[in-house]
Amino acid sequence: MAPIADTDRLMELLRDLHREGRTERRWDVWFTEYGYETRPPDPFQLYTPAQQARFMGWSTYLAWKTPGVRSHAQFLLRDIDAAESGRQPGTRGFWRDFQMGLFSHEGEAKPSAEAFKLPFFVTEREVDGQRLTVLFGGVRPGRGPHVVGVEAIDPQTGQWSPVGTVGPRCDSSGPAFLTGRDGYFERTAPAGEATTYRLARRLLDGAWEYGPPVELAG
Repeated sequence: MAPIADTDRLMELLRDLHREGRTERRWDVWFTEYGYETRPPDPFQLYTPAQQARFMGWSTYLAWKTPGVRSHAQFLLRDIDAAESGRQPGTRGFWRDFQMGLFSHEGEAKPSAEAFKLPFFVTEREVDGQRLTVLFGGVRPGRGPHVVGVEAIDPQTGQWSPVGTVGPRCDSSGPAFLTGRDGYFERTAPAGEATTYRLARRLLDGAWEYGPPVELAG
């Protein structure tokens, strides 16, 4: 078992094993059980539901950008009812089962439910001496190009406004653009004062669906 943050180290190990002739071919990797347990409901966990949602875009980006990673699967859909443990309430044993679902065990959506539908990650990178904002995102479910756009919140007015990105647009009416055929994209924009962004996708009826706000990653 390897945590997703160690993906680069894992892939380097697999390359070394193949180069040294210890494997017949370079192995691919499937992320089969990704998830963060949340507090609440489990009072013994480290991460809040909001943090779980923020990690969704980051983990998807790590998987997407790494050659050899073939899949990235969320675990679980719903939290497991702690009462099923049969242990004393208030103890660690009571919370022994997983609380990393996109929904509570009663079916109430956590913030990560929306973040899973529109995974989104924002960071900054220096390219040729220029500081750029790097925007990564995707649309679930389904494959093929999707019409999407990125907005940033003005720290002075609190208003959302479209972000112009580097690359072709869908049409001349605004900064919307298409994802790749796999449903994901990585684009850049000039670095500015904004630190909070959100991803939107255009639905079939022309309306826009917005993902949760995402903070610029340091």
